Amino acid sequence: MKTIFTFLIILYSLQVSSQSQKLIVATVAKTEQFSNGHLVFNICKTNPSIIFNENLEYFWYNEVSKVKGTMGGSGGNFLHGKSQFFDEKGNLILETNYYLGLKDGVQKAWDSSGKVIAINKYNRGIIKYSKFKADGSDDLIEWIGPALEVGSIKNVYTSYGHLEQSEVIISDTESKVTEYFLNNNIKSKYSTHFFTIMNGEFTEYYENNKIKIHGKYDNDRKTGIWNWYNEDGTIKISENHRINKQYYPNGKLMAEIGEYFNLELKDWERDGICIWFKENGVDIDKVTKYKYGEIVE
Repeated sequence: MKTIFTFLIILYSLQVSSQSQKLIVATVAKTEQFSNGHLVFNICKTNPSIIFNENLEYFWYNEVSKVKGTMGGSGGNFLHGKSQFFDEKGNLILETNYYLGLKDGVQKAWDSSGKVIAINKYNRGIIKYSKFKADGSDDLIEWIGPALEVGSIKNVYTSYGHLEQSEVIISDTESKVTEYFLNNNIKSKYSTHFFTIMNGEFTEYYENNKIKIHGKYDNDRKTGIWNWYNEDGTIKISENHRINKQYYPNGKLMAEIGEYFNLELKDWERDGICIWFKENGVDIDKVTKYKYGEIVE
């Protein structure tokens, strides 16, 4: 029994080792010319037999189609190994590594001055990490995990490397956001719905880590008790907010009106987003916004 058990352990170890190692594949170097530069890459002399994954993009080459990418299939010899694109002046612009047609390992992009502008990391066709310059800004965006996938993290850095914001994707429609001061203390924490609408608990802090504001949102509308604090932790202002739902005689929802309780008037006044619905209770008729009883454009 001991001999059989030992044999099984050795066999399992060999299987794991063979799976983790990459195949040694014979390749051929190729060059493809474009109007704005040229691509130098390697292809398999003969494609190894593989089972295609329909969810992954495979990059391949043939003399007619040149370099192409296809989801879950191939029309030629796999790209395998390093691929480099050079602009018309000979500057290295993009470097990508492939394994049997799949992006694998580090991919880097440079501008014409030689500055790195994007880094991606792949594992057999699946992106695991990316960092790039934001459009129209000097900020840097970092994704740990596939962008927008549940469990992935989006970090926003200034051009000088300060972490401004970190966002964790917790569902297809919701994320949790943390913003930071220059001293790296937390500036605010909140949740968003569809990545723009405030939803759930909201907390803002002073730079000394003391709570400045605390309350709760329901689809961009304040609800429940909201407190504003002094830096010593004592309450400066406390407000009570609610969403007043009104209904048509047929029972259909007529309006959702954001309100706060005015302590001086001892009555509720409109505050925040107010939504009026058509008689079916679903389609929106109009939306207005108030701030402490006054309508806001």
